[in-house]
Amino acid sequence: MQYLEINGEDVKKIDVDKSTIEKYLGGTGIGIKILYENKVWEKDPLSEENILVISPGLLTGTGYPTASKTIFMARSPITKGVGRAAAGATIGPALKSRNIVSIILRGRYNKLKGIIIDEDVNIVDASKYSLKNTKETSDKILEEFGNYSTAIIGPAGEKLSLISSIECDGRQAARTGLGAVMGSKNIKFIAVKGKNIVEIEKKQSFREEIKKAMEYIKKDPRTNSDMKFGTGASFDQVNRFHGVFPAKNFQQSYFQDVYDKLKEGEVPQLDPSYWTTNYEWKYHPCPGCTKPCSRYVHVNSKKYGEFYVEGLEYETLYSLGSNLNISNFEDVAYLHYQADLLGLDAISAGATIGWAMEAYERGIIPEKYLEGMKINFGDANIAIELMKKMAYREGEIGNLLADGVKKASSIIGGKEFAVYSKGMEPPAYDVRGMYGMALAVATSVRGWDHLDAMAYVPELSGKFWFFENVNRRSPVNKGYLVKEMQDFSTFYDLTGICKFSRASLTPERVVDAISIFLDSKLSFRELMEASERVYNLQKLFNLKCGLSRDDDSLPPRIHYERIKKGPSEGMVIEKIEFERMLDEYYQARGWDNHGIPTRLKLKLLGLEDLK
Repeated sequence: MQYLEINGEDVKKIDVDKSTIEKYLGGTGIGIKILYENKVWEKDPLSEENILVISPGLLTGTGYPTASKTIFMARSPITKGVGRAAAGATIGPALKSRNIVSIILRGRYNKLKGIIIDEDVNIVDASKYSLKNTKETSDKILEEFGNYSTAIIGPAGEKLSLISSIECDGRQAARTGLGAVMGSKNIKFIAVKGKNIVEIEKKQSFREEIKKAMEYIKKDPRTNSDMKFGTGASFDQVNRFHGVFPAKNFQQSYFQDVYDKLKEGEVPQLDPSYWTTNYEWKYHPCPGCTKPCSRYVHVNSKKYGEFYVEGLEYETLYSLGSNLNISNFEDVAYLHYQADLLGLDAISAGATIGWAMEAYERGIIPEKYLEGMKINFGDANIAIELMKKMAYREGEIGNLLADGVKKASSIIGGKEFAVYSKGMEPPAYDVRGMYGMALAVATSVRGWDHLDAMAYVPELSGKFWFFENVNRRSPVNKGYLVKEMQDFSTFYDLTGICKFSRASLTPERVVDAISIFLDSKLSFRELMEASERVYNLQKLFNLKCGLSRDDDSLPPRIHYERIKKGPSEGMVIEKIEFERMLDEYYQARGWDNHGIPTRLKLKLLGLEDLK
């Protein structure tokens, strides 16, 4: 196995020793090891000294069910700490087929380039692709070079938007602004030609593990729901039953303006039971997925014309729907489509526009930014216009919003209703109604993030994995729960297995497959220790970047504005309760009261020699 290091025209292949793979596995583990060893905390995130690392999960491309994820990592320009995004895309299997553990991208080109990886590595001029959207770029790569697996930035990445994403053949490595890091290096695209299957697929014992995994997935009751409705399957439940689906920039905890007007028997247009029935769609599985939740939806709209959109996902039903108070399916679908074309993180883009809508209604946006625009909640046309302006940094308003909520609110005000943690905008859970999720998003090493711990799973269901009788309305024992769920979630970032297989392919069920792959017997305890090691290393990286206990925090709206209506009415995360949970979490982690891992903890994890 090798690293492929690219620095300008200089290309190196570096052998990776087996002990490194056994200790860090793959994906996030290899990525954070490379970033830490290169001390990129000393570098500006958008400088040529920052490093962009692309690491497939350990089992990605092996044929193991749902193991498709590839991790992109760098120092984040928006959080200034760990930058991490995942994509279930073909680029990962293509890299693994060439025995590549990670691509390490250094330096900066003096003009826009593309990187072609097959038998050799070729750096090609990409000037003609400048400011092309992701689909135009993908189509031109196919026309010019042939069928490659790609990672592409859109106009937002070229314009160094801090909320820009990396598009990977219909999948997005969206969070933490890594599109801007790729753009800062003047890399428009990376294209990889897969070579062959990974040799482990030929091993009979590994094939037996694949069969076992298939049976686990088949018996999981969520499999049918995921395949029928996708990630949005819980949309109705989280709105009506739990009341923790944010709307109007977290002013509401369910899609109030829609649900309060529904007649008996009606469902909102954003509910998957509506749009999967009324629109044509086809499965669009990640490579190697045996329970596809993803789909292409065909929209033929009088307003927008004909287009195919990936999704819609649970998160974009919130960020581009309820958060903007937009309830029409075709409006939200088109916003989602535009975000992917422009190369914007759809969560952060929607959250930023939602903040701007509230700022406008409060009258705090200076006229020089507005240029006559009225930025009202519920106006899909203005949301589309703002998204395009953000991607291209057009006008005062586009430049203001292109870098997300934290920066915009620091320029014109509105911090009291700005919703973010560590600089990153929130996904689709109103954590005022979920104590564990509140702690999880505050302590997440990559900023406000639902997948860093997946604490919403035990909190909304009451039980998961080894946890039972979980009460989302109580702060009791949430420090330990969050710590364990973060390590549990990290396991998927190391292996490349989809987190939506979490109930089927739990770590104890996958450990034998990993042992066969590594040709080294690994225990469940050692596997979880590897996950904990990698999470601690990410925390150390953040500390080196200057983040502290003060950054393990939540915005004022979460602490001081109670939920006004719905199933979670009256709930809020009291500041004193939050600080107690944070102390408990640090104790569960083996960190001191400042959130710094102790020498004993580092020694137990084999990290004592780090500097």
